Amino acid sequence: MSDETLRKLIEVVGTVLAALIGAASAVAAARIRGPGEGGKPASPTPTAPAPRQWKLVALVIVGGLVGALLGYFLVFPALSHALIPPKPALAITQPQGGSFPRSVVVRGTYANLPHDHNIWLLVYCHTVNKYYPQSPSIRLFETSEWQGQAFIGREGGQDKGRSYDIIVALADETAHRKLMQYWEQAKATQDHRGLDVLPDSLRFYDHVTVTRQ
Repeated sequence: MSDETLRKLIEVVGTVLAALIGAASAVAAARIRGPGEGGKPASPTPTAPAPRQWKLVALVIVGGLVGALLGYFLVFPALSHALIPPKPALAITQPQGGSFPRSVVVRGTYANLPHDHNIWLLVYCHTVNKYYPQSPSIRLFETSEWQGQAFIGREGGQDKGRSYDIIVALADETAHRKLMQYWEQAKATQDHRGLDVLPDSLRFYDHVTVTRQ
């Protein structure tokens, strides 16, 4: 079941339950007041609905409406927040396109990061159609900002004018482990040959296209 489906289900159930509780509370309050004004029983053979009956119906309707409103605006948000964690958010704020030397400082913002997930920067080369995972050393700040470093192209001028995408992604434990295996091997051998295929559970959140100076 998707988060959106679960959210809709919680919304409907919470609203209906709150409406039922509101209506039941109204009925209970009406019954506590007694069978009639001054405790006198109503006429045993009324020809039309007694005023008390209409009042009870009105209380049920009002109680149900109030309960539904409370359910929608109070109960549903509380249940939704408790059962469905807020979605993570990642964005790149710098750079925003343009030409850059090989080393680029990348900055961005984050929100609602799961504790068992890690931010990764990747560079995608349009010429060779490969992904290059960058250093996993992403700095997180209390201001909900992050910072990392990306390298576009190789040393020297052979990649001048080529286009690259700098991508920010979120990796769960499985994806993080696979990317770390690539990174550690590439760092040890100095062979950054890139990846044709990325882990299935890796999720892209933002990217920016830059050109190598």
